[in-house]
Amino acid sequence: MLNLKNFAIYAVNKNKAQILGITMGLSAQQCRLLTITGRKHNCELNLMNLSGEKSSLARSMDSVSNEYMNSLTQTKLVYDYYGKDDQTVRLDYDILMTPNGLNDQIPVTVLDKSGRVVLNRKLAAAARNAGIPEEGINSSSVIMRDRFVDELYNQGAITSLNTVNEAKSSPYDPLMGVEDWLIVDSGADKVNKTGLLQYIFDTLTDSTGGNEFAVVSSDYGYARFTGEATQNGSVGLEMDGHTMRGRFTLYDLLKGDHEYSLIGVSGDATSSETSASEEAFDMNAIVENYLIDWIREEFSKVFDMADPDVSAALMSAAGELKYFFDGSASVTEKFDKSDDTLSYARGNDSKYLGLVEGILKSGNRKCNAAAGINLNNVANAYLTLFAKYVSNDTDNPYKDKYLTNDLVSDQKFVTDNSEYLYPITKGESYKVRARKNPGFYDLLFYQLSTQGWVENNEVNDSKYLQDMFQSGMMFIGRRGHDRLYHKNGYDKDVYIKEVVDDDFIAKAEVRYNARKLQINRKEQILDLKMKNLDTEISALNTEYDTVKSTISKNVEKSFKRFSA
Repeated sequence: MLNLKNFAIYAVNKNKAQILGITMGLSAQQCRLLTITGRKHNCELNLMNLSGEKSSLARSMDSVSNEYMNSLTQTKLVYDYYGKDDQTVRLDYDILMTPNGLNDQIPVTVLDKSGRVVLNRKLAAAARNAGIPEEGINSSSVIMRDRFVDELYNQGAITSLNTVNEAKSSPYDPLMGVEDWLIVDSGADKVNKTGLLQYIFDTLTDSTGGNEFAVVSSDYGYARFTGEATQNGSVGLEMDGHTMRGRFTLYDLLKGDHEYSLIGVSGDATSSETSASEEAFDMNAIVENYLIDWIREEFSKVFDMADPDVSAALMSAAGELKYFFDGSASVTEKFDKSDDTLSYARGNDSKYLGLVEGILKSGNRKCNAAAGINLNNVANAYLTLFAKYVSNDTDNPYKDKYLTNDLVSDQKFVTDNSEYLYPITKGESYKVRARKNPGFYDLLFYQLSTQGWVENNEVNDSKYLQDMFQSGMMFIGRRGHDRLYHKNGYDKDVYIKEVVDDDFIAKAEVRYNARKLQINRKEQILDLKMKNLDTEISALNTEYDTVKSTISKNVEKSFKRFSA
């Protein structure tokens, strides 16, 4: 007999199982749908962030482009003393405020708005120590003039004892006329290196040592070369690696019979990285601030300064060599783990134009740092740069030679060429020119005394000086034929020209191209990421539609089954 009750229970249980299976299937599909939705939203968020980064790159590109476009109008101030539209001599403080052929040995003062003479650190220290008040004085005297000249020597603004003696022995004449300063040129000649050395020896060698280099700045803690390069934190002059109490001349450096070096040694220290850097700074400062100016001054006494190319070349060579020794630029190599840092500096400085350092290590403890610069190489490099600038002839083999901080063996010094001819001046022209330097310091001293002065060491930076002139914060003070100084803007000066700064524009173009390439690469990476996200979002949309359609069909079948 059929048990209807049991059949009814079975039927009910079967329906529950179907309902449970349908419910579980729908839940899994819904979970999958939510997962797809979450992934899709995450991709869309990443896509939005990448789009924002791309917009940021576009703004950066606009900024880079605007910077480059602005650089195309960049100008520079040049000193065209000879009126030949020469754009190679950039206007700087030394051209105006130190005796040279470009200012005809007459100071061209840099003035502030109040008419006071703007002095760099060296000149300001000399004026201060000589007792010249910043507001000026009502009257000047030969005693104060002599004190001012002595202080210029002590500060390194004058590097020759002959110049000091000539300035102090000449009558104080601040009202000397411009016509009294003309050079009497009795003729020039050209000689090879052997002839140049002989002419320097005959012309400059003084038994009193007046033309010897002996000044080291008191700003760096040294008053004179002592020649004592000992392990007590000293800086000294060495000849062929041996302590030397004497001094040297330009003839000594160029003849090359002996090697002259600046040697600096730090004291014992638990860590000498800092002391080594200080040695390097001191070495470079001595060369940059004193030796190069002394070399220029010595050559100006033997070269044909009546030739505008020669005068401009001496200034340009000094400027480029100073730039090389500016700060840490000339630190050629730093040697660690040397057994004897002093010996290493002595033995290796001749191989480089720049400076070498040695640091002695003892386990984890560092001590005894030494640094050295070969001074013979500095003099040879100066003449090489002079040869580079002195002529624009196409057959000049040194015209395009540029000194770097590579090994000396990689250089091409003009002093190695026995056939190169140097333009020397003979006769009365040298004697007349030698009498002009004292008058330069008389005029400068008189202007400081009557106009007052202010210290601003930033004027040594050509870019800063140009900005000050162009903004009307500083002016040119030039002496006229009425023997008085007149204050004018730079644009009113007949020798100062404002020209397009091609070097600056070229560097700006290189910088623009590099940054543009960097931005383009980032943009390409972003485009690839955005393309991949678009592909993923498209796939997720397809999967989403498929799952959603499956859910709808399952629900529809379920309702049809239970309604049957």
